[in-house]
Amino acid sequence: MCWPVKVILSHYPCDLYNTLLKDWRIHDFEAMTRNGKRTERLYMNYPEPDQLHDYRYLGKDFRERELYKKMRSNVVNKFKRMNILERNMILESLKESWHHK
Repeated sequence: MCWPVKVILSHYPCDLYNTLLKDWRIHDFEAMTRNGKRTERLYMNYPEPDQLHDYRYLGKDFRERELYKKMRSNVVNKFKRMNILERNMILESLKESWHHK
């Protein structure tokens, strides 16, 4: 079924939704409730994105986000230490590799 809009539904795992939304993408995570931890499920009718509007939240948890933050900082600092010709060489190489996916 083709939907004209992107839909995300948050619910606890449920046989009815699992059956009706079997073609939807699913993501489970642990959420704290008044009765303790419980698995929450996201049902999405769109594929996983290949671009984000805010990369600060890339990663499944705090540790992974911190790892990406450090990785980004290391790459940017290394890039800043390069001279202009080295920077342009890297940028050109990235553009070439991007177009040859």
